Parts: sequence; C-alpha cells; structure tokens
Amino acid sequence: MILTTSQYNKFQILQKEIETLFDDIKNNKPSDVNTLDSVTDYSCELFGVKKKDLKSPSRTAELKKARGYICYFCKKELNMTYRQIGTYFNRTHASIINVINVFEKDLLYLPEKSSNYENFKFELL
Repeated sequence: MILTTSQYNKFQILQKEIETLFDDIKNNKPSDVNTLDSVTDYSCELFGVKKKDLKSPSRTAELKKARGYICYFCKKELNMTYRQIGTYFNRTHASIINVINVFEKDLLYLPEKSSNYENFKFELL
C-alpha cells in the first residue's frame, strides 16, 4: 500500500500522539484503589479492626461486616475472582461466595446498608 504525502503526515502525527500517550501511562502510577490492600486498609480504619484479624478465623460482628464490604467491593468494582479474594483472607472461594451473597441480600433489604456501601464505594473510587 502506498501512502500519499498527506496520509503519511497524518500517520506520523498519530504515531507521536500514541508515543506520548504510552509515555504518560508509563510515568503515572496506577491508582492504589486497584489493590485489595488499599481497600482493606480503608476498611480497617472505617470499622476499627486490625488487618491481621480480618485474615484470622474470627467471626466477630465487626470483622464480618468489614469482610463483607471488602469482598463485595472487590468482586463488583475490581472484578476480582472469588479465589483471589479467598486467598487473601485465607478462606475458600465458597466462603467468599457466601459472604457476598449475604451482603447482597442485606443491600436489598436494609436501605441504610445500601447507603453506607455507596459512601464506602465513593470514598474508594
């Protein structure tokens, strides 16, 4: 295929724009909201729990609440797999599915939880 001078000039301009775009991407760090650790850190502050306790087998109300918010957010907003989330919390993927299902039911029937989750999501995104 033979390009005209005009087409070639447009191609060069486009190529420079693409190089600039890739340089911008390379030089910018990704947002830390994309990490499970940052979501967990925020949840620990919000719910007053310790990170190591979230990964423990303990099932206190505050830990269950914090895990629910984290698991649901990571599944719905970060598109993580159940296995990825489960590995982080030292739980099976089936346990994570259950946590998320319970959380979803609560969102449907408890308007205050739905509102709280929207605030939680807003702070992280």
